[in-house]
Amino acid sequence: MARKSLYQQAAERKVRGRSLAQHGNVLECGYGWSVLSEKEGRVYYCEFIFGQTALYSCTCKDYARNGHLYTCKHGWAVETFCKAQAARTRAWHTESEVA
Repeated sequence: MARKSLYQQAAERKVRGRSLAQHGNVLECGYGWSVLSEKEGRVYYCEFIFGQTALYSCTCKDYARNGHLYTCKHGWAVETFCKAQAARTRAWHTESEVA
């Protein structure tokens, strides 16, 4: 079996992260987010610093090993969660302005 490229691995993490967010596995807490793992039932903690580029950290093993190369699935879960929240907020403001 051929080894997957970094690009393929990163793409799979993005898909799994989106799935975590869509299934409600992300909870905002304090200055970061808790993300419930899909397999082990563990909770990982992610922190983001938003600016011109988003910097983040995660307590998972994948981030510890490869965080300098690509975003872990927990990071993608938080990003997906935040984008969904922002979209809901924009929709609410739009509805409020129309009313």
